[in-house]
Amino acid sequence: MGGMEVAKLRLPASLRRWPALRAAARGLAVVALLATSATVVRYATAAYTPPTSNIAITAHNLSKSGTKTVTATTETEICAFCHTPHSANTALGKPLWNRNSSGSTYTRYTSGSLDASNIVGGFNAQPAGSSLLCLSCHDGMVALGNVNVLRGQSASITLNNTNSGNMPTGVGAQTGFTRVIGTDLSNDHPISITYNSDLTTADNRGVAAAEELRRLDDSQRYPSGDPAAGSSSVIGMRSSGIKPLLPLEGTGKDGAGQVQCTTCHDPHITADKFLRLNRFQLAAPSTTGFDAENDQICLACHPKLGAAWASSAHANSVTADEVYTTEAAALRQFSVKGQVPAVWQVGCLNCHDTHSVQGSRRLLREGVNGDPLAISSGTAAGAAYQAGYASQTDNQVTSAVENTCFQCHRDAGTDSKGVKNALVAATGSTVPSIKSLFDLTYGMPIKTVDQANGTKEVHNIYTSDFLEDPVNLGQGNNANRHVECTDCHNPHRVRRGRTFVTTSSNTAGDDGALRTHTPGGKTGDLSTGNGNVASGVLRGSWGVEPTMPAITYTSWPSVPTGFDVKKGDPGSAAAPTTRAETLTATYLTREYQLCFKCHSNYANGPLATDFPALEYSGVNCTSRRCTPKTLANGMTRYTNVAAEFLSVTATDPPTTGTDQGEFANGTSNKGSACGGGDCEPRTTSGTAPDNGYNHRSWHPAVYPTGRDRAERKMASSGTINLMAPFAANIGIQTMYCSDCHGQESSWTAGSGPTAGTVQGPHGSSNPFLLRGVWDRCVTLDNVNQSTAAPGCQSGTQRRLCGTCHKPKTGNSNGGSGFNFNHVPDSDMSSIRCMVCHIAVPHGWKNKAFLVNMNCVGKEGGQTGDCVKAGGWGSALYAPPYYNGSMLLISSWARSGSWTDTSCGGGSMTSANC
Repeated sequence: MGGMEVAKLRLPASLRRWPALRAAARGLAVVALLATSATVVRYATAAYTPPTSNIAITAHNLSKSGTKTVTATTETEICAFCHTPHSANTALGKPLWNRNSSGSTYTRYTSGSLDASNIVGGFNAQPAGSSLLCLSCHDGMVALGNVNVLRGQSASITLNNTNSGNMPTGVGAQTGFTRVIGTDLSNDHPISITYNSDLTTADNRGVAAAEELRRLDDSQRYPSGDPAAGSSSVIGMRSSGIKPLLPLEGTGKDGAGQVQCTTCHDPHITADKFLRLNRFQLAAPSTTGFDAENDQICLACHPKLGAAWASSAHANSVTADEVYTTEAAALRQFSVKGQVPAVWQVGCLNCHDTHSVQGSRRLLREGVNGDPLAISSGTAAGAAYQAGYASQTDNQVTSAVENTCFQCHRDAGTDSKGVKNALVAATGSTVPSIKSLFDLTYGMPIKTVDQANGTKEVHNIYTSDFLEDPVNLGQGNNANRHVECTDCHNPHRVRRGRTFVTTSSNTAGDDGALRTHTPGGKTGDLSTGNGNVASGVLRGSWGVEPTMPAITYTSWPSVPTGFDVKKGDPGSAAAPTTRAETLTATYLTREYQLCFKCHSNYANGPLATDFPALEYSGVNCTSRRCTPKTLANGMTRYTNVAAEFLSVTATDPPTTGTDQGEFANGTSNKGSACGGGDCEPRTTSGTAPDNGYNHRSWHPAVYPTGRDRAERKMASSGTINLMAPFAANIGIQTMYCSDCHGQESSWTAGSGPTAGTVQGPHGSSNPFLLRGVWDRCVTLDNVNQSTAAPGCQSGTQRRLCGTCHKPKTGNSNGGSGFNFNHVPDSDMSSIRCMVCHIAVPHGWKNKAFLVNMNCVGKEGGQTGDCVKAGGWGSALYAPPYYNGSMLLISSWARSGSWTDTSCGGGSMTSANC
């Protein structure tokens, strides 16, 4: 038959006496007896060999001769449990079906990203075709032995090891470790959905080159020389001479091909789970097409951009080399060639299961409330397994996406009760432990209890880029504000490396060997540092680049007027090295873009009142993420971080003669970043001196500051008032949001990110997820405040700013002349930072984040733009930016040129500086 091979069908001895079946066994027996039989066609030029068809040795042999769990007490027929040559159930159609459907109404799978529901005839209201045949046993509603005809009459066959005659529940009816599918199919792979070009176009968002869902066009057809050249080789409808590996059924509108149970399963073959193709990955995933010999069956329809998935940290055999524990592998029936598999071999099944735990969404394995890893030590059956619980109530089967990730991303080993704490073996594991970080005092609202008053999981993506509607992020309804792992990470695209363009690697000394980023450095210069280039774990996630209005200096801050959504995988593109390249890139390239999608008016609104209120212990506290008022720096709401960082006109990299927030620095007060009507600075007499030495300031998370050594009046080399890694490339360096936000142990003062320690703002012991204490008493040095002033946290180490800054005696300004010592102290190490600097140091209207009580605007609760709000010995408490501020500035001076008369209008004292 040309390039085709047809399997010979040998009937069991007990059936050979049936003439009709003996006749059917001759010729094309597979097609004649069962239209949904095994795939018996293979590529003429490929090495792929289809699974063997031999039902007698499979779990579907329910006769007395069966060797699996459920067997008949006396019945010797094999095919009779499903088929009859006469008096078949015509209502269910072919092939000669010998059972009745339960007649149940099924709850269908759905999600915000299911594109089948958006095309004509794409989603049947109820299962159809062969799927109904499978459900007549697997929904658990009809006894397995109830057949219509047995040797000419109705019969009920007695079976052993059933659940009162029905499908046995296995480990538990609500877990993902049973094949009692039930009538609720919301946690099962969608069936009776139309698979055509309309679907693939919709799923790939109309991009011809995209392959999130395999397309049905010439690039996915048989190669020249194969049978029926030009026909689909991977998935499609069967017809004369056309035998796709995964057959669709013509059960859709006007006979359109649909995915049914038999698209992936053949009930007669000896393969694992009756799958037509590999359950596990047997070699590195193909990057150019589907390799039927080695690729996992999921990739036949869901290639996940091919190279993007194959190069990801979850599929790469170098980085995903951790091996499952024997208990976890046994419970999940994971075995590759008789061996416990590695993570890369399990592939898609690490996170997904086509028949997942009841209550989970998007087929996520163990993605429900509870601890998904309570597996009794040494007990393969998982007696202590909790995911899904024993009964089905709303709380017990509530989706919890993070638990899917926490299967592996948690502390390895065993706990005090001998319970396994991770799926992967501890020996040699480099899997980052994340779960414990969310359990710290302060953390992202990742748990269901922290979302929407703890009753539901708000997270709901609508594309393969994991996009969410701003309303889901909190816009117009702050109760929707949430975080899930996939809000920041795309597990199909992440890489282990310092930048998103790094190749995943575990090799010592290789750039990809670390799970961290390298702050500082010249923007875009990957040889000396990565600047603010997104790290490998952020590859393929999405964020926003704000569009700012024309910056003026009569008010602060300016609010972004629009947002450019950055999404998709960058492919082979390089990291942008300039601001222009950052803006034109369609995909996420900078960490701040990820943060800004929630910490801006994109997910909130233009007004301060649009942002969520901070929750305080005992006051307005509806979750465990409550911050005591004394630790909140007087803040009552979250702020527009994007507005704070971007209320400046700057260039990246800085260019001589262009605006870096200064305008005509040193020549005129016109245009200086004063935030007041006639511009500050003001003298104590209220007149505006003709200088322009003030300018806006910002931490360089978006733009570098442009303030190099020359501008800071420092020597070209030598002492600098910054510590590593920010002591190099002064003025052109950039940083990450996660340089300040994250767990304390992930940063080493004077060095930077702690190698091998998880970076990122997952959780912290401090409010605002900061690496150190940041309250009214924070100082540069690690001073323990045993007796804290009001609004301070007592008995804690104070260092936060001092992990990067060190302006002490002798190097406070790096220049000659007046040495700014903060009298009466001998240096600045124990001065409270908020006496002089703002409480939220993202960006500010004055240089060096300095407050000026001589000129306070609306940001400090004043009616005007420049109001004198303090005097000698007074302090200003006007959150969020003023918290015990005492600094009055008489006149702004160049760096290195400040004198005692610059501050407070007279000699410096502890009262005014």
